[in-house]
Amino acid sequence: MAATCSSLPKSPFFKLVAAGEGIWAAVATDFPAAVGNSAIVDLGGRWLVVDTFMSARAATDLHEVVRSLAGDEPLWVVNTHSHMDHVGGNEVFAAAATIAATGATRDRVLETAAGLPQRIAAAEAAAADATAGDDEESVRRRREAGARLDSLRRLRLVAPDATIGERLTLYGQRRRADLIALGTAHTNGDLAIHLPDDRTLLAGDVVVNHTLPVVQDGDAVQWLGVLARLRVLGAATVLPGHGEVGDAATIDDMDDCLGALLAAADALVRDPGAPAPLVPERFRAWRGAQRWPELVALVASRKAHTPFDAGVR
Repeated sequence: MAATCSSLPKSPFFKLVAAGEGIWAAVATDFPAAVGNSAIVDLGGRWLVVDTFMSARAATDLHEVVRSLAGDEPLWVVNTHSHMDHVGGNEVFAAAATIAATGATRDRVLETAAGLPQRIAAAEAAAADATAGDDEESVRRRREAGARLDSLRRLRLVAPDATIGERLTLYGQRRRADLIALGTAHTNGDLAIHLPDDRTLLAGDVVVNHTLPVVQDGDAVQWLGVLARLRVLGAATVLPGHGEVGDAATIDDMDDCLGALLAAADALVRDPGAPAPLVPERFRAWRGAQRWPELVALVASRKAHTPFDAGVR
């Protein structure tokens, strides 16, 4: 009998959401410990875990869920990209699983691991700067700065030990999983997992649900092309890197958000002295909406000499 979410171990760091028979999304509910989402897939005789949260604490709880489901059956872990909220728990799975990603993701994780002392020093300085004030906002900032510092101090980054070229298919007795390297979108080494028999896509941060995209390490224009590739797969269920489980319309929402971001950046390139752009009404309720002017300015600075035609897809 298939396990239900209610019968599986619970965690304060994520909630389990059934996304199909033998497919579970682990949707992050705790900012410093989890941040990004994870997922578990029963391939049949072997299991797949997609991303491992930010911290070993959240990943340990995830591992308990996987053990209760998979027992001693073989285990694969796939990192969709290199950001710490998707690879930070790799150490928990390293002894029991093959950890796979694109070569660019592995390289970036190794670079990040080497730079952890500098990140910790910066977080210590930020925590020290957040000590003043007793108002609600100051208390919130102090709490977040302390939690971020604690998470970084605990972090032991483990890089993937297998790399994927353009595509790798994992076959189980129950279903197959197509691991598809996407090139540059959210980062320069994004990867998605397609379960064709289930019409399900595990998209990492290339698709986030009701959350503004993070564009610092990627390319918003190329990202639109990657979304077009994903749309052709015809997925009916989408497990995003952040936010709740979505559907095909979640990809369209991501496309619309990036298009609006690029159009706003193009307008800023034409008139650098214009007032800070307002977030479009459609996206004002999305997580991170306050970052809209910052994101527009960042994209504008990168595309000053390559204007974007918002009508081109």
